[in-house]
Amino acid sequence: LQFLYFIACHNTHPMAESNIPSMESAEAEAEATAKATPTLSKKKQKRLARMGGEAGIQAHWEMKKAAYKDRVKERKLQEKEKQQREWLSLTPEEQEQRKKDASKRREAADKQKEEQANLIKERTANKSKLPQIIIDCDFEGEMDPKGLKSMAQQISLSHSFVRKEGLPCWLTVSGLVPTGSLHQLLSQRCGFSDWSMTTTESSLSDTVKSVGSKSIIYLTGDSDVTLQSLEPGSSYIVGGIIDRNRCKGLTLKKATELGFSHARLPLDSWIEKNKLHGICKTLTTNHVVSILTLFSKCNSWEESFSAVLPMRRVTEQQQQKRKEKEKEKSKAPETETTQKKPKLDAADTPSD
Repeated sequence: LQFLYFIACHNTHPMAESNIPSMESAEAEAEATAKATPTLSKKKQKRLARMGGEAGIQAHWEMKKAAYKDRVKERKLQEKEKQQREWLSLTPEEQEQRKKDASKRREAADKQKEEQANLIKERTANKSKLPQIIIDCDFEGEMDPKGLKSMAQQISLSHSFVRKEGLPCWLTVSGLVPTGSLHQLLSQRCGFSDWSMTTTESSLSDTVKSVGSKSIIYLTGDSDVTLQSLEPGSSYIVGGIIDRNRCKGLTLKKATELGFSHARLPLDSWIEKNKLHGICKTLTTNHVVSILTLFSKCNSWEESFSAVLPMRRVTEQQQQKRKEKEKEKSKAPETETTQKKPKLDAADTPSD
């Protein structure tokens, strides 16, 4: 392809400026070639896009995006046609029954939605009586732009989960400075000003004073104390930081400096009980908030961990491999001792 492009660019006199292809023509040619050869690998497609410079790369990915949208549109159209064929194949009585069932489902969904809205409204009015979960966002300076974007996503997921469960606890985000990058990322999300949670630019210590809880516990994976249950009237602080293990012990240090109690979730005992050796023990902010939210409803760590943690991290095959490796390690000293050969003296060595 590069050779063909070179020939196309130099098939006339090299000094004739009018014959040199412009960026737009190179971009169009790259698009036409890519469309004509849809079976090219990603590596070859990227190489083809680079022939047009930055504009070619942008055009390449725009073309891929448009192709993906076309595939999705075609798939939806096929699904719609399939449903239409199924509907026409039904008898009039079956069609009437389908309509009644759909009407009942809509009524049940509307009723559930109304009950959920009334429950959220009631609990929002009495938020001071709910268990308090505070996300500490005083670590904005410790995160890069990618980490800030991920943190904004995790706060959004935390709020969505708490609201979906009917606000069994109240969420507060502290240290959210209006001029900061994290606040700007969150404000770009739809309806951020109407979210069912409290946002404040105050520091963590000032936020805790305003909440007025009888006890404060900072949840950190570096703590030696294991959290057993959630006490009513207590505040539980979750560190809002994504450090990729660069700032290990930072949340524990802050809890100690502020004089707060600290604890960790009983994740190890759950892993040991379910024999999930090898699962990743690093929990994201939204994972911790979701686990606390479910525990405040069901009062069971087993159900909370099982419902929240992604089990895709450890498959049965991986667990089996780890078990086999552990067995091999345990048998290794015995085999070494049994396979040792006695040393021969110089007189016992066989001669040539």
